[in-house]
Amino acid sequence: LAAVAQLTDRAPVMRLLPWPEWMAENPADYGPLAAEVAVEAGQRQLLPALRSLLEDNAGPELIRAMGELGDRESIPTLLALLEDRDSHYRPVVLESLGRIGGPRVRRALRQVAEEDGEVTSRIAYKALSLCATEEDDGFFRDAVGHPDWYVRLACAEVLGRFQRPKNLAALVQLAADPASIVAQRALALLEPEGEPR
Repeated sequence: LAAVAQLTDRAPVMRLLPWPEWMAENPADYGPLAAEVAVEAGQRQLLPALRSLLEDNAGPELIRAMGELGDRESIPTLLALLEDRDSHYRPVVLESLGRIGGPRVRRALRQVAEEDGEVTSRIAYKALSLCATEEDDGFFRDAVGHPDWYVRLACAEVLGRFQRPKNLAALVQLAADPASIVAQRALALLEPEGEPR
């Protein structure tokens, strides 16, 4: 395994290795390594085998690979993993879903952001900010007064991406935020493009 791991930057060599067979023989060892190879070497042909492994042996490497590769076919499995509120994989599932996006994912992320505990909620806001569309800007405008600075930072990112009058007014409010990182980001997003920052 160590020798194979050292070859991850050699994409042509990685393509020649029998990953599906190895994962079938020893999923605990080869699954995480194959996930890393798929991401690092762009081995999208491994996705069907990784998806199959994800259903039975979910682990952080596999979950993260689905997000990094933007695998829409893994959304049902990731959403099922998200439903397990006791899972310690929820943060990485949220992050991966945010990287994949789509209407179904955005609905699920909004629900988690609104209903879950503080830590999970903040991760859901950040994940949603990665895939947010103009349809989500009202959700983020409503959260500019959120007590968590990390959530307000996610709000600034989304509202700055979709600059229209209501969003600009919310950005002005965030520019006066007590958390300097939020205020600085909002100010930077309010500056006209091409102006020195």
